[in-house]
Amino acid sequence: MPTHHPWPLQVPGLGYGGDCNPEQRNQDVQLEDIELMKEAGVNLLGVGIFSWAMLEPREGAHDFGRLDTVLDRLHAAGIRVAPATARASP
Repeated sequence: MPTHHPWPLQVPGLGYGGDCNPEQRNQDVQLEDIELMKEAGVNLLGVGIFSWAMLEPREGAHDFGRLDTVLDRLHAAGIRVAPATARASP
């Protein structure tokens, strides 16, 4: 089970990062991506921006497994997350 941090989101220093879209990346590649992000000093990512199709693969059926995995991996790497609404918006 992921460890959740209380709000407000506390990022030491300046937040540096971008978007993280686990539905667009192979889970094995995520490990390499996270190592590269750590090397680059990334400390904050928006997560789940386009992930609704992954989170609800069929109407009424929800699967948060891949999202939980990426959140756990980012947390273990010391990278904070800003959760998105999981859908693209105009």
